[in-house]
Amino acid sequence: MTAPSPAISTATAAAPLLPVVAAAAANPAVQAWVADVRADTGQGHARISEPVLPLLLAAANLGPLDSGGGFAPVDERPILLVVANDADAERWAEAAGWFVGADRAAAYVSRSVQYGSGVAPSPARVGLRERARRTARTNGIVVASMPALLERVPQAASRPEPVVVASTDTLERDDLVRSLIDAGYERVEQADERGQVAVRGDIVDVYGTTAQYPVRIEFFDDEVEAIRQFSPYTQRSLGPLDRIELMPASEAIGLGSASGWWDAHAEGEQPEDPVIDAADGHLEAAWEAFRDAHLLLWNGAGVQREAEDLLADLDASIAHVPEGAYVDKGAIAKLLAAADRLDSLAVGQPHSFEAQPPVFGAVGFGEAENELAGLVNRGMRAVVTFPHAGHLGRTRQQLRKVDAHELHRIPLRAPVAEGDDDAAAAEAAAREANADRPEAWFAISTLATGFVSKQLGIAVVPSGRLFRTRATGTDAGAAGATGRIGQAMQAFTSLRVGDYVVHEDHGVARFAGFETKTVAGVTRDYLKLDFKGADKVFVPHEQMGKVTRYVGADGGAPTLSKLGGKRWDQLKNRARQAVFELAGELLALYAKRSRAVGHAFPEDEEVMERFELTFPYEETEDQLTAIASVKHDMEQPHPMDRLVVGDVGFGKTEVAMRAAIKAVSGGRQVMVLVPTTVLADQHLRSFRERIGELPITVDMVSRFRTPKDTRRVLQEFGAGKVDILIGTHRLLSRDVLPKELGLVIVDEEQRFGVAQKELLRQMRLEVDVLALSATPIPRTLHMSLAGIRDITVIETAPHGRRPIATHVGEYDEQLVKMAIERELARDGQVFILHNRVETIDEAAAKIRQIVPEARVAVGHGQMSEKQLEGVMMGLMRRDFDVLVATTIIESGLDVPTANTLVIDRADMLGMSQLYQIRGRVGRSERSAHAYLFYPSARELSEEARARLTTLSDFTDLGSGSKIAMRDLELRGAGNLLGAEQSGHVAAIGFELYMDMLQSAVAEMNGEPMLEEQSALIETKLHAYVPADYVASEAIKIDVHRRIALARDEQKLESLLEELEDRFGEVPEPVHNLVDLGRVRLLMQRLGAKRIVVGTPKVAFAPVNLSSTQLGYLKADAPWAVYNSNSGELAVRVLKREEAAPKAIELLRAACRVLGR
Repeated sequence: MTAPSPAISTATAAAPLLPVVAAAAANPAVQAWVADVRADTGQGHARISEPVLPLLLAAANLGPLDSGGGFAPVDERPILLVVANDADAERWAEAAGWFVGADRAAAYVSRSVQYGSGVAPSPARVGLRERARRTARTNGIVVASMPALLERVPQAASRPEPVVVASTDTLERDDLVRSLIDAGYERVEQADERGQVAVRGDIVDVYGTTAQYPVRIEFFDDEVEAIRQFSPYTQRSLGPLDRIELMPASEAIGLGSASGWWDAHAEGEQPEDPVIDAADGHLEAAWEAFRDAHLLLWNGAGVQREAEDLLADLDASIAHVPEGAYVDKGAIAKLLAAADRLDSLAVGQPHSFEAQPPVFGAVGFGEAENELAGLVNRGMRAVVTFPHAGHLGRTRQQLRKVDAHELHRIPLRAPVAEGDDDAAAAEAAAREANADRPEAWFAISTLATGFVSKQLGIAVVPSGRLFRTRATGTDAGAAGATGRIGQAMQAFTSLRVGDYVVHEDHGVARFAGFETKTVAGVTRDYLKLDFKGADKVFVPHEQMGKVTRYVGADGGAPTLSKLGGKRWDQLKNRARQAVFELAGELLALYAKRSRAVGHAFPEDEEVMERFELTFPYEETEDQLTAIASVKHDMEQPHPMDRLVVGDVGFGKTEVAMRAAIKAVSGGRQVMVLVPTTVLADQHLRSFRERIGELPITVDMVSRFRTPKDTRRVLQEFGAGKVDILIGTHRLLSRDVLPKELGLVIVDEEQRFGVAQKELLRQMRLEVDVLALSATPIPRTLHMSLAGIRDITVIETAPHGRRPIATHVGEYDEQLVKMAIERELARDGQVFILHNRVETIDEAAAKIRQIVPEARVAVGHGQMSEKQLEGVMMGLMRRDFDVLVATTIIESGLDVPTANTLVIDRADMLGMSQLYQIRGRVGRSERSAHAYLFYPSARELSEEARARLTTLSDFTDLGSGSKIAMRDLELRGAGNLLGAEQSGHVAAIGFELYMDMLQSAVAEMNGEPMLEEQSALIETKLHAYVPADYVASEAIKIDVHRRIALARDEQKLESLLEELEDRFGEVPEPVHNLVDLGRVRLLMQRLGAKRIVVGTPKVAFAPVNLSSTQLGYLKADAPWAVYNSNSGELAVRVLKREEAAPKAIELLRAACRVLGR
């Protein structure tokens, strides 16, 4: 018997829907089923409608109610639910957590990488797996995937334990660090990823493998003085913690990081697998950790199919799988036979629980009140969930007729220990909460679906399903109108030695490191830059704001600049002139568009409502925001110009379709412009399929249509008989004359040429324009164009999209054969990426040889456009089964039937590129497989191994947002701005170019810009970041750049607070650095050119004071000395440590006197 589970004393944010479980547990049918499940007699089989499954799992876990309305602590054992895949495991565990508390529900997911592959599972996955085992020990709910249960694991004695730290512990810092490293944590300079630990003096930063935020542990001698969460983005503290439990990052004691293990075995014969080696081969079945659990099986047929597919994969690659690493078919069959089967479709089961998804769609609060009143009047408890307290509070004020309890204010007992002082109060409150009367409840939860169960007398309705946010929503429209950008796109990655940089005054250089130098007795920090030839520049602190990371137009290496001469100034001047022309053109266009009188479309009509009801999926929050923003723009009396940015498969096309339907229902025509004929045909199919029986005509103009057909379509478009016309740049020809055009949709606008873009710009003055793009928008570009163009970003993946099962390992011909045959067996198609044109035909021949029945085609960029488009059209028409192609498949086609991808030499591709290519599969609800092969583990570089390890864990759509900026660095920025500007980007770098554009836009808008002065600061102060305070070179650079680029003193004050928070007490040289930053800002306000900061005086010039102002100065700062002849203002300083404060005080006094 394991230890008693921790008590849940109230229905707080930890378990906001706990009272709902109590209501369900009072139902006789639920009580009978729970009793059979807990009896383990094989009578717990049940038909359960999918939406109500999490609630019933919670009821089975928490047990029957006692006389006080709480849960009786009887038969304390965990629940183990077996599901088909990792995504289902995580989904059901999260849903159950809303009912029992997040600490009582966990997903047991697979390693995601195969034993013997040479790639280790990510620390986050290792932590999730250990957390699930811990949850079982405390008798919670564990949802395990079939892939995870197939994997044998090191025995409990060989697995590292979690590291627990409390704020009152007596603990040596080095002992804690050693324990973390033994548990698989990687020691780094800055802990910004899960499974990392960083040490700075008496401070230890740890990013737990299952934690939402990293923690900062502060020591005083051998005592833990404080534990605080902090943001991995800002490194600032978020709040104190009393105790933390850090799950391990490696699967076996003594393993360390997987990359370190492979490096240690680089010479000589390598053992089969690092985990198996570290465990001395002592593995056990994964379910040994859950042997005391009540075993349940969800939709057993799907679980069985998943097991068979996975075992077939292992059999096909038997040469690479260490013996005994996985359980066999017989063991799995025995496990599943012992489970109580739960199924959403099975009939004739001993128990049955039916429920339906909630479908209301109230328009306005009055209808919502009526919907809730109807549920209550039918004798049901209606629970409305809201994503956050603010939403709940606003809605509660509006739903005044609804007498609803807020569940987070209702105490309810779970199993509690005897002698609980709060038991009596809890019982009384629970009786009131669970009184047998219908009522409405409000709760804070992001539960996705909800349900309505007449059988249980309970309805759980997410607020998004109560109100009709599908079509309208003022909040969403307002939010989307301003645009927003993702957290992962906030900055470029840190500067590293060898990176190319741009010095604003000297040009392109290579960063050669960071040096702290003592010159004439003064210690300062310098950036070392290598220019062409043997030229070097040491950049002092006050000039570091002039240095930016180089990102070119095409991702290639730039030419280093030569010091001296006029070449760099000429390049800058040409770029600045081009930037001002672009800014002027953009602003003029925006101004004209703002003044132009456009067509204000009416609010949604019946056609739109009918169209939206046919959408087969649930919109994501970001999709709804984008849709509402577009509709809001279209209803305004001036032309729309909105850009919608989203990752592959995120639903941008649905946003465009709804805009098109709105335009057509408002009596106007639509043109959909795409870069290729293949995409035109794809959009035609998509539009026609979605529109269905609606009275809307869609047609296409393309090179594959005969001239006769093209003339007919254009005539019908001109006569108003075609509502939506799709085509390439052919639509921009002069003979395309719509009867009454209202909307132009541009897909992948950045792929059009200069001439086409000019025509599109003119269109923006006349009609609504909606552009779609999958290209990430960097923060600087977004800031520069804010207000010139409306931007909406879709960052969340569609609901129901299945993850892509990613297999990483050495190339295995048998596995390739099996993967193709399995896809063909389910009538699917396969992409094979072979990125060498000279051998691609040989690769295709090899596929024909190993899978003779497969119809194979080849596609690559050296084919003519007509040949290539013919191949792509053949793929869409299903003329063949396998496409062997180069990276041309990275973007473009949406082929839902293609759900297997094989990449040869995945180690040669970048991580972002791999992610984009993998997005070609998994675009339907069918399970998708991606096989990433490399030649051998011995030849795999450290960088390639890191990329592949990361990819193996990025299984869901949208996982690539954090690497969007790395991809910008790799591929270049030319495609963001078009060919006409890419030359200037290549010459001076993306960051400097965008700084120029931002300044030009602000200047033309009449916004005040702080004029940069080339002020000279002469000082004898030691101003640097000591190595024993901040060891990381990257963080040092960041500190210097933030000081140099600060535009107000508040930024500098925040930096000081952050440094003290992260690294401890700020030393004098760092204080001097920040103070010199303040001096620079104050000098800019005064227009001063030169200052001396030191002993025996602080003095700056020039400053011109009238006699009146001088009188004010004498009254305000009588210690100041003014020389009217030289315009110098000075103060005597005796001690060096007083120099910087005195300089700041003197400059502030001058600012006050001069009114600056």
